[in-house]
Amino acid sequence: MKRDQTKRQQWQLHIAQWQQSALSQRAFCVSAGLKFATFDYWRRALIAEQSVENKQSQSQQPGIQLLPLQVTPAGSGSMGLVLRSPQGWELRLPPEVKADWLSDLLRGL
Repeated sequence: MKRDQTKRQQWQLHIAQWQQSALSQRAFCVSAGLKFATFDYWRRALIAEQSVENKQSQSQQPGIQLLPLQVTPAGSGSMGLVLRSPQGWELRLPPEVKADWLSDLLRGL
């Protein structure tokens, strides 16, 4: 396990050095004495690993929670719909807002 971690750190360093250089991947590999195929393997593996970590991090963050509501018939002075977030923002929608538009909006939040 420690060997794998050391190897990963070495390749992270190689990739960071390549990113700081003005060289193409192949030119960097030649100048550093690295095999291009191995460099490319580790570059892709580290990108994939980072992507998985980002997705896991995002899935652990609290999302929007829907709460039950009570629907009453609209009066003549109805103000529409008000969405309030736990973070404090508020979105006021007119009574004539279309349900499919609202559905798209909620999916995007």
